[in-house]
Amino acid sequence: MSNSNRKAQITVSGDLGSGKSTICRFLQTNLNYELFSMGQAWRELAAQYQITILELNKYSETHPLDEEMDQKLAAKGETVDQIIFDSRLGWHFVPTAFKVHLTVEPFVAASRICNDTGRGCTEGYQSIEEAIEKIQARKASEKQRYLQKYQLDYTNLANFDLIADTSYAPADVITSLIIESFQLWRAGNPFEKMLAPHRPS
Repeated sequence: MSNSNRKAQITVSGDLGSGKSTICRFLQTNLNYELFSMGQAWRELAAQYQITILELNKYSETHPLDEEMDQKLAAKGETVDQIIFDSRLGWHFVPTAFKVHLTVEPFVAASRICNDTGRGCTEGYQSIEEAIEKIQARKASEKQRYLQKYQLDYTNLANFDLIADTSYAPADVITSLIIESFQLWRAGNPFEKMLAPHRPS
């Protein structure tokens, strides 16, 4: 795709607890784009089934939940400009977008999730130690599911235009860096692919 045809679309993938949903909301506010959140859709589905996210992931290994949601996401990518996709596989289903991946250190991720009261009911974490264990289990389940269904490895950083470590920087700082890189990308100008702001020495 030539630079002049690059769409105003951003996909944000990320490790569990990387602040993906928060940063997507910040991007939505700053850019005034539409937001499509796959994570929110899955949490609502888990609540509907009255099971945890991990249990829903296991269930979806043998039921066509992924396909239904991914078709909805791909259709949005084909028809909507000025949109942000909060989705683990958005980079694949919306190839025209600027593809961002967020990383985070495991302890930081577990601490964030345990302190997020909005997620406790469906994700079932009672302590940081349990959160780390279940986060690893969920990541392994998701990776296996995507490899089995789509032959895709969402943990391969080569899939993304920008990788940002969110462990030691507030969401507004990460958001500003993403927007700056996104604008450079749309203009066809160079930018740093790997960002790790405020990482301790």
